[in-house]
Amino acid sequence: MLLWLAAPARAESLCPAVEFTGDKVELTEAEKRLVCGDPEREGWKTVPVEQAKYFLRAFLQQRAYLHPSFDASSGVLRVDPGPRTKISGILAEGLPEDVRLSRRRGVVGRWLTPSALDGLQNWIRAELHNRGRGCPAVSSTADADTGLVRVEVDAGPLHVVDRVRDAETGSVDPGVFRRFEAFRYGRPLDLRLLNLSADRVVESDLFLSAYYDLSCSSRSLSISQNVVTGPPRLVTAGVGFDSEDLAKAQVRYRNSRIGWRASRFDAKLTASRRIQAAESQLRWYPRPAARWFVQPRATGRHEDELRYEAAFAEALLEPGVELDDQTLRLSVQAGPGFEYVRTLRGAGPPDQALLALHSKLTLMSHLYEYYVRDPRTGWYATLETASRQQGIQSPFTMHRFTVSAQRLWNVGLYDPPLFVLGWRTTTGTTLVDAAAADPGVISSPLRFFLGGDSDLRGFARKELPVSGEGFLTSVYQGLELRLGGLLPYRLEPLVFVDAAMGGRRSLELEREIYWSPGAGFRWGSPVGAVRLTGAYSLTARRDPTLIEHKAHWQVFFSWGQEF
Repeated sequence: MLLWLAAPARAESLCPAVEFTGDKVELTEAEKRLVCGDPEREGWKTVPVEQAKYFLRAFLQQRAYLHPSFDASSGVLRVDPGPRTKISGILAEGLPEDVRLSRRRGVVGRWLTPSALDGLQNWIRAELHNRGRGCPAVSSTADADTGLVRVEVDAGPLHVVDRVRDAETGSVDPGVFRRFEAFRYGRPLDLRLLNLSADRVVESDLFLSAYYDLSCSSRSLSISQNVVTGPPRLVTAGVGFDSEDLAKAQVRYRNSRIGWRASRFDAKLTASRRIQAAESQLRWYPRPAARWFVQPRATGRHEDELRYEAAFAEALLEPGVELDDQTLRLSVQAGPGFEYVRTLRGAGPPDQALLALHSKLTLMSHLYEYYVRDPRTGWYATLETASRQQGIQSPFTMHRFTVSAQRLWNVGLYDPPLFVLGWRTTTGTTLVDAAAADPGVISSPLRFFLGGDSDLRGFARKELPVSGEGFLTSVYQGLELRLGGLLPYRLEPLVFVDAAMGGRRSLELEREIYWSPGAGFRWGSPVGAVRLTGAYSLTARRDPTLIEHKAHWQVFFSWGQEF
């Protein structure tokens, strides 16, 4: 016969008057003082038993111990926390069909605590706010035995944004907010667009903070804007790191409220191992609510790359306009610029002074911009052109076109995302006649190079072409899949494949295909994304008449850069 002896639970003393049996529960110092008393406070040296039980019950509930038992004898309060309860399921009543609880990750299986219920309710409210329902009512109850959560939802009526009460801005004309609005009046409410508008105000340094308040009265919605005013002049400094540039530093001066129109002046210094640059620009608006502007800009830059070393100076006049509808932003800038290029190492003439016409058109979805610090969905596309005409301060005619695009998919539309699929491309060509295509005519910095963390991650930065003179045409495609929210410490593994082709003539690609499969990790730290990737460089359809590329592994580390 086997005799099983049940040993009594070992007691853990929290203080002379309180002991824990069963699971050990760690309390904070502030919580201990509320339960055990504070000898340094005259009115709180001794805590009555019933009051200690009240506080302990609340503290245990916050840790999912929903069945505690208490025994007070011999002047000691003995506490058995009991088992912890997890959320086993969620039942919702009154939830619109377009809000699916199955897409909310990290709720079922989580410890059943008040903060977990509050987080679920806040998520449902936010989803309803994003779908035009400005005054929802959401409540929840939970079964402490089974862990089943019941949510009752009254979604309320649909609301449109017909008026926003402007904030008190002091000397700044309230019309300036029209520049930053990502929403359209008369269209359904989307809280993300209000928050994006506020983020734009803060990023422009117009105010220290900005946010929108939703207020409901008898199911009617009113929206008001609030700001915190700070000094218009701001000096900021930042640092970063990656394995291409090593340490990077930037110092910026900005005056964000010049005159009654709230025009803006920026000056910036940037330094790294590869690039050192200085830039200044003035963005002048004709009136506070204007979305178009005139922007003179001057830059100076030194680049020391693998295939060339050069110094640049530019003076440009770039008027532009930024327009929004309910889903995307359109930004257009175009204007003349005078450029000076001095080639210190690499192909091309030692000095070139050129007069060029530049333009840039960008389309960006609001959701891409909204989630820019935690990429998960949305898209953007950019077209840049630069034209030089022979005889107009240029020894040749050259038209350069570059198209860049990126698309992100939240696979399954989970929140937070489970898988994020990303695609990006950069395609460029330079149109010149046969004589100007010679490497001795166009400087290396005006050509295309491939390789590095920005495109082919299996190759060193600007490693291709191996011959070193640069491409006149290049095409790059990249595909990346990132897994989110499953590993501890917010680590997100990723796999990717990059591929590209290049050509030494306008609108022509050579037969070689450069590609690099790889893998890595992303960590969304509080001070920016940290990425570590490793990839292998491969060449398909190699042309035996060209210099052979040697396959190798390439590792990149970056802090602050996203896909």
